[in-house]
Amino acid sequence: MYTVSQVYTADLSRIVTLHGLSMHQYADYCQDYLSSTANDAPTSVDQLARCIEDLAAWLSASRLCLNPTKTQVFWLGSKYQVDRITVRHVPVLSSSVQVVDSARDLVVVIDSHFDHG
Repeated sequence: MYTVSQVYTADLSRIVTLHGLSMHQYADYCQDYLSSTANDAPTSVDQLARCIEDLAAWLSASRLCLNPTKTQVFWLGSKYQVDRITVRHVPVLSSSVQVVDSARDLVVVIDSHFDHG
């Protein structure tokens, strides 16, 4: 059994999957993510940007909009891995989002480094 919101937003999941990303969704809150090596970060950013463009087009056609000011990007990995990534800004539609060190996932704050010893 699907809820109305799941049926309405099923295309979002399809778009994300077509771009090779994964998605977690809760109500009107959506997280898209993918795995990458530090060396492949620039390619992953391009992949994410193309996905966001397609998501924004679908949202627009559905009379909705993606809000780049509420979009956050962060790298998740060991300090060594994250420090090797030189990408600090990610294109989101016609703007650029600065990579942050942590992000809130509903009520939990996730830090970009796994290894706090």
